[in-house]
Amino acid sequence: MTFWQMLIGGLMLLVISAVKEPIMQTNWSAPLIWSLLYAGLMGSAVAFVLWFWILQHIDASIASIALMAVPILGLFFGWLQLHEPLTANIIYGAVFVCLGIFFASVKLRIRKPKNEIKKSA
Repeated sequence: MTFWQMLIGGLMLLVISAVKEPIMQTNWSAPLIWSLLYAGLMGSAVAFVLWFWILQHIDASIASIALMAVPILGLFFGWLQLHEPLTANIIYGAVFVCLGIFFASVKLRIRKPKNEIKKSA
């Protein structure tokens, strides 16, 4: 299903971009074509295959928590590779995202008072 959705969506975007964007201004070089192929294959096809493989081995509720770390990884790799600045606000936000991931993934036991246990029995 994902393949068909991406194929139809990609074709529709190709038609719309051919109508709206001047194709003559695009420099179709080998690095551009390789970049598009890499992004399409690795970023879409391989990522979906890996995702569905993971879902066969791990519960979806647990696996989906890992997706919440994507913005944090984006910040880290942007800082590492592109030398983007990490301001205090960005670091505070990343800490809150990490805390949210932690609280979403950890199951806390709630103790009932002994009075409630006796009443329910």
